[in-house]
Amino acid sequence: MRELGTVEDFLDELATLYHQAKSAYILLEENNSDQSAYMGPINEFRNALDHIMKIISNKNDIPYCRKEYDGAKRHLLRAGSDSYEFACSEMIIFIGKLIHQYTGEEIVSVLPNYYEMRLKVIEVQEKIAEYRTIKELELKQSNVIEEEDNDEKVNIFNYYRQATVELIEYTKAILNKLPFIVELHKKNTRVRNIGWIIGVVGAVIGIAGIIIALVK
Repeated sequence: MRELGTVEDFLDELATLYHQAKSAYILLEENNSDQSAYMGPINEFRNALDHIMKIISNKNDIPYCRKEYDGAKRHLLRAGSDSYEFACSEMIIFIGKLIHQYTGEEIVSVLPNYYEMRLKVIEVQEKIAEYRTIKELELKQSNVIEEEDNDEKVNIFNYYRQATVELIEYTKAILNKLPFIVELHKKNTRVRNIGWIIGVVGAVIGIAGIIIALVK
C-alpha cells in the first residue's frame, strides 16, 4: 500500500474504492426489485460524500484531511460490503423461489449436481456470516481496500465478490435447466392425475360391484 501524504492521494484512493463499492451496489440493484428495501448503502454513499467534500474544502490541512479520508473510507467499505451482502441474500431467496415447487427427484433428473449446488449455497450463507465478522474487523482497523490480498490484510470486497459470483453461476445453471424441469414436472403431474383418476374409477367400480352383489 502506498503512503498517502497529499489530498490528491486521498482522493485517488477514495475514487478507486468508490468505483468498487458502486459496482457492488449496481449488482444489488439488478437483483432487487424493491429499491426502498436497502437504503443503507445509499446512506453510506451520502456520508462518504460529506467527508470527501470536507477534504476538498480543507485541502491545506493534511491532518484534518486524513481524518476525513478515514471516515469516507469506512463509509465506502460499508456501502460496498453491505451491497454485496444484500445482493447475495436476494439471490439465495430467488434461487429458492425458482425451485420450491419441484421435487428433488425432478430437479436431479435434469440437474444431476443439484444437491451439490444446494450444499454450496448453504456454504455461501455460512461464508456471508463469516465475512460480516471480517468486515467489522476491517472497519475497526480502517484498512484500505487493496486489489491483492496478503497475509496481513484481507480484501473484504474479494470475499463478498467470490460469494456473489458463485451464486450467480448457480442461478444461471438453474435458469438454463428450468424449462426442462418445468416440463418434467407437468409430465409427472399428468401421470399422477391419471393414476388418481384410475384409482377413483377402480374404487367406484369396486363399490358398485359390492352393492350389486348385496342386492342379489
